Amino acid sequence: LAPVLIKEITRRVNLTGVFQAVYTAGTVLPVPVASARYHHRSLNPKKLVNVGFSRLGHRMTMARMQKLYKLPTEPHTPGLRAMEMKDV
Repeated sequence: LAPVLIKEITRRVNLTGVFQAVYTAGTVLPVPVASARYHHRSLNPKKLVNVGFSRLGHRMTMARMQKLYKLPTEPHTPGLRAMEMKDV
């Protein structure tokens, strides 16, 4: 399914006149052009564990994982606001 989604996203982006992109892979590529480290935060860890995308580590319970990844009610970054149409 992923190759089909990538082709469709590429097609739609090309229609807007953009012809360059960056892709990430969860596997080691034979001849990488570059490498980078990145971090992502699980927004719904229970769902990700249930579908097999993530797993519970040793000594980790579902309640503990949900508490670990819980989002704060208010942003900690001063001046952070919701995106508006003028930002696009």
